[in-house]
Amino acid sequence: FFLFFPLLVFSLNSNQPLGFLENSDSKVQYYEILEKPPSQIEEIKGAPLQVGIPVNLNLSLEKIGNFNFTKEGKNFWQMGFYAPNFLWISFEFETFKIPKSARFFIFKDKNLYFEIPLGEDDFLVIPPFPSNRCVLEIDFQGTLEPFEMKLSTVVLGFKDFLGRSSSGPCQVDVNCPEGADWQNEKRSVAIVYFSGYVCTGALINNARKDCKNYFLTAHHCIGNQSLAEKTIFYWDYEWTECGGGDLNYSNYSKGADLRATNQASDFSLLELKDKPPYKFRLYYSGWTIDPTPAQGAVVIHHPSGDAKKISFEQHTLLKSGDFWKNPHYEIGTTEPGSSGSPLYNMDHKILGQLYGGVSACGNPKNQMWDIYGAFYVSWDKGKNSATRLKDWLDPDNTGLIEVDGMDSRVCYTGHPRPF
Repeated sequence: FFLFFPLLVFSLNSNQPLGFLENSDSKVQYYEILEKPPSQIEEIKGAPLQVGIPVNLNLSLEKIGNFNFTKEGKNFWQMGFYAPNFLWISFEFETFKIPKSARFFIFKDKNLYFEIPLGEDDFLVIPPFPSNRCVLEIDFQGTLEPFEMKLSTVVLGFKDFLGRSSSGPCQVDVNCPEGADWQNEKRSVAIVYFSGYVCTGALINNARKDCKNYFLTAHHCIGNQSLAEKTIFYWDYEWTECGGGDLNYSNYSKGADLRATNQASDFSLLELKDKPPYKFRLYYSGWTIDPTPAQGAVVIHHPSGDAKKISFEQHTLLKSGDFWKNPHYEIGTTEPGSSGSPLYNMDHKILGQLYGGVSACGNPKNQMWDIYGAFYVSWDKGKNSATRLKDWLDPDNTGLIEVDGMDSRVCYTGHPRPF
């Protein structure tokens, strides 16, 4: 479970919280949450994978907790949370207003603490913290100043969704030899966490190639703005070697705006709120609106919330209404958690995103099919820009039927070298 630590979207800081210096542990007021984990959660294709239980609290934290003072005259506030029956805790604040000079920490003890970077938004999401017990702390740099923190929801984790081997035995790591030709496209793909659920999706290029950070996933995963703004994107959660090595998942983005979505072909197009740093080394996947069934296809995904995998269909795709259907996988398969993952043709262009199906490791060949929302349907079937792709991915109405992928290095001045 402790492999989960580096996933957190926090920055480790050498300066400890003031509470450590004052040995305030014994004074912390804990809010105990006595929810019980579900006895069984049905994991099905066509639904996001649930890994935690949201609990509505609606607590105004500035009215509770402990205010403390150091010998040097500095001030800090603390509030603890404890969910004894769970693996991890995540927090969603409706309002988060603290002085710009203050510092915000979350910790379990002196061996596990993180400083949380603060943005400009009043809304703050703290992604899964790898313990069922933690303390929130605000350190004021000078005198005590007013602050407002309305905690709307706590998510209690019952599934270690970033475990070492949570997916089926037939899954193939993206850095195995089978994935050698797909090392660009893998840099588009992210596992997305939102309010106790996980899915998959991909960063996608547009006709202007102007570095707009559009992200394609499934409507049944993220179909409204409320979820989009809470979403955490982990870009490189994968084994560095085939079946082993190190797990990379330190690069993340927080929050997005929903640009378009349509249930008919089960797509959602998001735009990241912030430009990912150059060091993430991302890739904008290409796409095609050609309605001709592709001969062979590839899907890159996070089955069961596991490290990034790759699966192959070597036969011609079939049309099924507004969806593509693959006859069966020759290599790998998909699982819950793979929802929203990009389906590529053999020219490395996105054809659609995963909706659902019956495939699973160990299934007979006639039960190894999935269906993917067709990109050419999502392109212009909607009635307006909020329900179709073309207004966003070809805003100049050039009539292009396909766009190549693009390395994100071109989006940064002063970084001319390839990754």
